[in-house]
Amino acid sequence: MTSKGILGYVIQINMIQEEQSISLPTIPPSIEQVLNKFAEVFNEPQGLPPHRECDHSIPLKQDAKPPNIRPYRVPHKQKDEVEKLIKSSKLCCKRGGVY
Repeated sequence: MTSKGILGYVIQINMIQEEQSISLPTIPPSIEQVLNKFAEVFNEPQGLPPHRECDHSIPLKQDAKPPNIRPYRVPHKQKDEVEKLIKSSKLCCKRGGVY
């Protein structure tokens, strides 16, 4: 109701159009030739990379605790997502509100 006691309506009308089929752009022959020549480079990986003479790694310490410092501020939604990832990883447990 409005301030004078008159009831009002707001109506919005939209025209619905039939979806048009979207055609994918064609790949130029020169690019397709490169893609075919180096197909193994552009394929999705099927596993881990092969072992090399010098494999880099991050050594983890047994029974190490996470640093007890105040984390940087993040939006609430992002914080919830990070907490879900931490819980699902089962790498550490929550103690007193701090991971």
